Amino acid sequence: MKVACENTVRTGAAAALVIRPGLIVGPGDPSGRFTYWPARFAEAARDGLPVLVPEPVDAPVQLVDVRDLAEWMVTAAEAGTTGDFDAVCPPVPRSELLAQVADGAGADPELVPVTPEALAEHEVVPWSGPRSIPFWAADLVDSGFMAHDVTSSLEAGLTIRPFAETTRDTLAWLSATPDAKVTGLTRDEEQEVLAAVRG
Repeated sequence: MKVACENTVRTGAAAALVIRPGLIVGPGDPSGRFTYWPARFAEAARDGLPVLVPEPVDAPVQLVDVRDLAEWMVTAAEAGTTGDFDAVCPPVPRSELLAQVADGAGADPELVPVTPEALAEHEVVPWSGPRSIPFWAADLVDSGFMAHDVTSSLEAGLTIRPFAETTRDTLAWLSATPDAKVTGLTRDEEQEVLAAVRG
């Protein structure tokens, strides 16, 4: 459907600005995917328990703060920018992203890497939904998922704020929004999986 929409736009215009957002994160995120990580690190700061991270820990992730995306869309349109652009950050190792999240949450927990095979054995799934680990794309990474070259987007004005800042603002939003969605493993489920894989 996305491709069909892009083609329709191009058919009706001599030139167009096509922005392809990746994972949009930050305050107000209705998916609860990024929110999982700030919430989990904040819990770890309170309870002192470890945090489960899927292997490989340095698999790439790409995302964009909703505020950076919105600002760029407006300014690019005002400037008459045309072309096709991916709207995400350059690929970041998941370990680096989680270090920024930990910094934003004021946490320094033990991170416990767990293999995809062990996660599957304990019915933990990638990406989103119940018993999931957000930003774990599993085999999709091997096909280039979350590995887009965004050089042209950055040259066209897209800026990416530190994800520690996104984390702090997301936690503030969570604190003010008790019914905000957080997807993924619950803290209890996570600790049950860790206890099982650690023997």
